[in-house]
Amino acid sequence: MDEHAEILNRAIQEVMKTITNVRFRIVLIKRDEETIIPSRDVKLQPGDQIVVIARPDGIGRILELTGKDKTRFKNIMILGGGKIGRMCASVLEKKFNVKLIESDLKKAYELSDYLSETLILQGDGRDIQLLMDESIGEMDAFIAVTEDSETNIISCLMAREMGVVKTIAHVENAEYNQLTRVIGINALVNKKMITAANITRLVRKTNIVALTHVHGMDAEVLEYVVPPESRITQKDVRNLKFPRGAILGGYVRGDDVGIVVGDTRIQSQDRVVVFSLPHCIQQVEAFFR
Repeated sequence: MDEHAEILNRAIQEVMKTITNVRFRIVLIKRDEETIIPSRDVKLQPGDQIVVIARPDGIGRILELTGKDKTRFKNIMILGGGKIGRMCASVLEKKFNVKLIESDLKKAYELSDYLSETLILQGDGRDIQLLMDESIGEMDAFIAVTEDSETNIISCLMAREMGVVKTIAHVENAEYNQLTRVIGINALVNKKMITAANITRLVRKTNIVALTHVHGMDAEVLEYVVPPESRITQKDVRNLKFPRGAILGGYVRGDDVGIVVGDTRIQSQDRVVVFSLPHCIQQVEAFFR
């Protein structure tokens, strides 16, 4: 939260009543080292890190309310031409100007055959001169996905120092999660955490169809398909007595995408997104059986 944010020092209930032209919900707050599922009377403070769920057409207004500028991405640089880097480039090159740096010459040639719209560069991504020669200061995002966690972290820090707004690092060690937030890397990708989440989803005997962790927060995001006659469908949301350590965010019903509010009634076969502190997940699951 920027110190000049429009919604600063206001209770969430007050914010929701006065901002009526955008449907959104504040679902998580990181305050100092504590992760909070906010109640309606919680006031937003300077330095709070918040997670907001909203429809795409409301994102611009949400950024204004929180004192953030909407960055329009155009130029992206990727470090590492392994499986992750190649997949990222193949998706991003359809909409953005993409440069990919790969240290291995043979792999760089292979990538140039596979990625028709991406500029492939052979070199060391830790080489400051190389980054400067390739105009890293003009990049809107820098994605480091080599097989070396330290290289990814260091290169992201270099990119931020050179003016890149958005940096993403792939790391193998989950202990780097907190570090990346403190030192200013925007996002972290960890294959082991993703795999663990998928395993957890498979062994749970519920209707969870997706599960992930929130970067830098002690919280999980769960997506459920609502079974018939489950507890979550019996009352409006405000009367459900949902666990205090969890919050319903949004739902998909056919072609309709909605933000959950007090008078929302969840229906069978809805896809529902829940944000939960770890100790409340079992209580949440009871509503979806």
